[in-house]
Amino acid sequence: MSKRKKFSCAPLRESSNNTNINTVSEPETSTIAVLKNDIRILKENVAECKTMLQQLINTQAKSNIMLTEISTQKHIRTTFPIKSLDELRKVDDDIGENPDRYVAILKGIIGQQKYFCKRFSNIVSGDVILKLNYDGVKNMIPFKDFQKLNNALFGCLKTEGYDEKSYIADIRNAIKLFKGRHFKKQKNQEQAITETKLQKFSAGGEPYRKRKKKYKDFDQRLFSIVNSFEKDEREND
Repeated sequence: MSKRKKFSCAPLRESSNNTNINTVSEPETSTIAVLKNDIRILKENVAECKTMLQQLINTQAKSNIMLTEISTQKHIRTTFPIKSLDELRKVDDDIGENPDRYVAILKGIIGQQKYFCKRFSNIVSGDVILKLNYDGVKNMIPFKDFQKLNNALFGCLKTEGYDEKSYIADIRNAIKLFKGRHFKKQKNQEQAITETKLQKFSAGGEPYRKRKKKYKDFDQRLFSIVNSFEKDEREND
């Protein structure tokens, strides 16, 4: 009979050519470290760029606000007080395009509600107010026809309990207050001019205000004669 081959049970030796998959060579480790460092620097640069971009956005926003404020202030200076009826009509039309902006502007001019009557002439000039009343009676221009401006003013003044009737009363009072002051000032100026001229004809240089009534009557008659004479001379010239 043939002999069977015997097999050894000794453990197998690892081949010197086999490589452990968990082992990374030194050059590869160095490359990964470099890449990680590059990624970290890149992230830092991106973060810095985001910060700078946000700062630029904030700066631009502030610049836009400043430009808007400058534009608004320039608009206020060139628009108010409204100097003519044509300008009044134009402002009324413009308010329709941007009512919120005008409400803010008018609030800045008026301030508190209690100052409205006194500051109405800062919105509409005296020359225009003299041509207005609210309803347009006595051959005046009706302020109520400028509906957009009225709506904007009402929006500025409106508070709890403040209704349309209150607003109309305030507008009438504002116009009345200005006209009263205007005509009183005009009368005082005319009186001062008259008294200055009459002083020239006051006997003994006595102040006109202190002279007795009979002398004042005489001065006024004399002043009337001199005025008439001066008028004739001007017409002859």
